[in-house]
Amino acid sequence: MRREQLIRIVAIILVSALLLSTLVAGLGSLFY
Repeated sequence: MRREQLIRIVAIILVSALLLSTLVAGLGSLFY
């Protein structure tokens, strides 16, 4: 695998994790 591909995959994983954490935090603030 090339380095650019690896960096892109890591960036996508980081962004999705950030989005998921913000979603969970928003839902948690809604319910609690």
